Amino acid sequence: MTHARWVKWVDLLSFAVLLFLMSTGALLAFTLPAGSGQSTLWGMTRHDWGALHGWLAVLFILLMASHLITHYKCMKAVILGRARSGEGY
Repeated sequence: MTHARWVKWVDLLSFAVLLFLMSTGALLAFTLPAGSGQSTLWGMTRHDWGALHGWLAVLFILLMASHLITHYKCMKAVILGRARSGEGY
């Protein structure tokens, strides 16, 4: 797999996981708030949704680490002041 294709897949998957992470967070905040009792949504309780939300957060952190690793050359060039406009990193 080429570097460009790897970057594309990492970024696409990161975006999808972020959207799902935001959705579960909103669901926990608004649909199943604290004190909602034993309410369920699609057969999952607030605690089940919270566990899923936590695992999505871990996955997102790992994907962001991969994102930073795939953009290492670009970050290094910017930090060292060697980046030029129009160069594709």
